[in-house]
Amino acid sequence: MKKDPQAILQALGREAVLIPIREGSKATMVKGWPEKTFEYTQIPSYQNLLEGASAIAVSLGAPSGGLCSIDFDCEEAMRLFLRVNPFLEETLRTKGRRGANLWVTITGNIPPLAHFKGSNGNSLGEWRSDRSYTIIAGKHPNGMSYETVVNAPPLEIPFEEIKWPDGWGNLPTLPQEKPKLRMVAKVERPITTKPKAHIQNDFDYLKEVYRIHDAWEDLGLPGEPSESCRSPFRDDLNPSFSVFDAGRKWNDFSTEEYGDVFDFVQKAKGFDTFDTLLWIKERQNQRFNFFNNNNTDEHAS
Repeated sequence: MKKDPQAILQALGREAVLIPIREGSKATMVKGWPEKTFEYTQIPSYQNLLEGASAIAVSLGAPSGGLCSIDFDCEEAMRLFLRVNPFLEETLRTKGRRGANLWVTITGNIPPLAHFKGSNGNSLGEWRSDRSYTIIAGKHPNGMSYETVVNAPPLEIPFEEIKWPDGWGNLPTLPQEKPKLRMVAKVERPITTKPKAHIQNDFDYLKEVYRIHDAWEDLGLPGEPSESCRSPFRDDLNPSFSVFDAGRKWNDFSTEEYGDVFDFVQKAKGFDTFDTLLWIKERQNQRFNFFNNNNTDEHAS
């Protein structure tokens, strides 16, 4: 596919958010790319960035109307997947240096990013959706060009139609629906004013006591966090991820994403802010009780 914004939009068949990629890398040329809208990408200065970029990526998920990609690390994994999803032979397929990307437009709920694995735990690829992107055209960092293997529009399907080969693990899953509230008889209570300050206090406290190293372990992510490590969120051949400030902050230099432990858990779990707070509080309470119980047993007479 040509590195032409209009040709890419025509191939995708929708108003997708395109992202300029820096030469010699897979990193974006713009900060805050997950929040960019299609309308924003149409301003002349942004179009100039796209024209001058060495490659163009697509912001996936909600910003591009449900467009997602399934990134395979190798041809064999893709063949196994297509064996149980033969209808996806007819969707848009692109290729970089290895493997391939199958493009689909998901109708309905969309699962968050997931790194699926084979039966022996080896990485097979990624399900890419909200807050992730896939390069579709232009020059690969090794000098070759991204190519279109199947020139067809992305199929529109509900996620539930996709099947996964037996034995594969860590698969993308739809967020569980929250249980509906049961109606109860109204009870008259005194009117009180509930302060919001304690919520902010929870955030400030948990950012200090619950660090990214703790979250990494509780999430069961691969690898080890350090000031120079591989990203736990994608296939990172050259370490481009950093956990610093004594585990309070993280930065992904390839995607230009960064943040604190709350941003880290949100990216891993796909939670909203409040659910992230609840998840971290629960994990911190478990750790606190575990260490307290250990101390009690150790000093018991």
